[in-house]
Amino acid sequence: MHPNARKASLQRGYSLIEVMVAITIALFLMAGAGTIMQHTRNAFKAQDQLAQLQDSERMAMSLITDVVQSAGYYPNPHTFTDVQTLVASPAFLTAGAPNIATIAVPGAVGDTISVRYAAGPLDNVYDCRGDRNTGAGAFETWENTFSVVPAPPAPDGTPQFQLQCALWSLSTNAVVPTPLVNGVQSMTIQYGVNTIGAGANSCADRYKATKDMQTADWSNICAVKVTLTFANPFNPKGKAINFTRVIAVMNQV
Repeated sequence: MHPNARKASLQRGYSLIEVMVAITIALFLMAGAGTIMQHTRNAFKAQDQLAQLQDSERMAMSLITDVVQSAGYYPNPHTFTDVQTLVASPAFLTAGAPNIATIAVPGAVGDTISVRYAAGPLDNVYDCRGDRNTGAGAFETWENTFSVVPAPPAPDGTPQFQLQCALWSLSTNAVVPTPLVNGVQSMTIQYGVNTIGAGANSCADRYKATKDMQTADWSNICAVKVTLTFANPFNPKGKAINFTRVIAVMNQV
């Protein structure tokens, strides 16, 4: 073999077919890596959305539970009476019992619930905004009204809703609406009442929807079943997600 021919043979590179095969394999591997990254990103996003939903549910239910459990409470029962402390307010036209009611809230979706009670200075009792009575007076009376109302729309124009509390206090004699939790679409309330009397096996022998409550029932509430409907974070146009909790009214049980 001629020396130049042998040298040319030794310097020969990859063929076009070999290059194309190598590129194809590289593209296949890159596509696989991209798919894995996308799946990982989607998994992290789903976990974050689930965590946010659980946090919102926990916060909303905790705020409502703390308020409902305090219904009818007032300090120093040896000094004060419920008529003196649980004064008339927007949702309660008379002083004293009952201390749970429902009032119309403009734009509200689903039911509303109003709860009143009084707190002494630095009592371990909070209003729906999480504030204590830090004033110098003998007591502070609060009326807390929970409702689900429209919120500012999403950037794409999708309607949004939020859980709201309208707080009335005796010291200010004013109603202050406060947004609490976003993503709540509706609220449904059922009231556990005692319709049998002393012979009932439990405090509540029947649960009534808000629309079925009679005048006498409002003084016999010993439990409140709250259902909050949240937008589905995984499919905004899909079926909503419901969370339900039964709350004992401590001063009625």
